[in-house]
Amino acid sequence: MSMHNKSMLRLLIIEDEALIAEDIKDICELSGFKSIQICYSGKQAISIITNNEFEIAIIDINLNTGYSGFDIADFIKLQQKKLPYIFLTSYSDNKTLQRAKDYKPLAYITKPFRKEQLVSTLEIVFMNYHSSKLHQDDQSNRNSLLTTLSPREFEIANLIFEGKSTTQIANKLCLSTNTIKFHLKKVYEKLEVQNRIQLIKILGN
Repeated sequence: MSMHNKSMLRLLIIEDEALIAEDIKDICELSGFKSIQICYSGKQAISIITNNEFEIAIIDINLNTGYSGFDIADFIKLQQKKLPYIFLTSYSDNKTLQRAKDYKPLAYITKPFRKEQLVSTLEIVFMNYHSSKLHQDDQSNRNSLLTTLSPREFEIANLIFEGKSTTQIANKLCLSTNTIKFHLKKVYEKLEVQNRIQLIKILGN
């Protein structure tokens, strides 16, 4: 499933105040997010996170339901979930702010917040997510291409990456230069590159 569209991203809102949670959901929907789920307690959030996958979460730090937003963030880390999140809180004191920063959230929003503030934050988060996803897709595509190489082709590609010339590779592998050129042509075709510079760039990423 492509996640390059906001409407496809699964967003989780963890907020114990129902009216605020619904407001956040409305703003998210207006911003283009469609797959949205709300949790009204930390316990419910932990259960939902355990059994489902989300791309972004908005977490209220000050949950009055036994678990704090920090507890949820700790749980996400413990479960090794790749779930980036935005912290939301009514406290703006230095102690809370510093502790929140230590968790390295995508953003930190203080209540009461303006609609425009949340919209712009969500837009930045989406742009960063989109950019990161494109990079991951490119990397995945490169890895897939590399698996198409034969052991000999992979060996020659690595020697090219090390800066070896065609003659040096031929001498090292006890093959003719024409054989190396033949294999190298196959490497270029399979990796969809035109020259050594492009090949080295792919292998270096």
